[in-house]
Amino acid sequence: MSSLQFVDLNSSRNLIILGFSLFLGLMIPGWMSDNPGAIKTGSSEVDQILTVLLSTHMFVGGFIGFLLDNTIPGTRQERGLLHMDRQHVVSDTPDVVDHYGFPWGNATLEKLTCTRYLPFCPTFRPKGNMPCGKSDESEDDIDTQL
Repeated sequence: MSSLQFVDLNSSRNLIILGFSLFLGLMIPGWMSDNPGAIKTGSSEVDQILTVLLSTHMFVGGFIGFLLDNTIPGTRQERGLLHMDRQHVVSDTPDVVDHYGFPWGNATLEKLTCTRYLPFCPTFRPKGNMPCGKSDESEDDIDTQL
């Protein structure tokens, strides 16, 4: 919820995403508890996994929010990503890797270029994950709007 401070809450897009996420995060697990055994895929293991996931309020709300935020078009500023990019400081000093890196396998992560796009990896580069290295709006435009 703390990351909502960077999101444009005057945008109907963001209000719809937030509302649907909260609503379905409350309704689907309630429906699952009222209708036990409603999921029948033919595999008892898959049925159990889906039942547990759909009965968890945080998972349902988070997944719906993730799905809607990444499928409904919106600018980087509207989504709060520009402010988050400015807040994320990338440092190449060795102590950052020592303190925030994984206990082992950091050399392998450095070799894999795909880990630059995963925000939970110490090799994450926030400017490298934008398509073609461009954003929706230039930083000068955003600074004048703030």
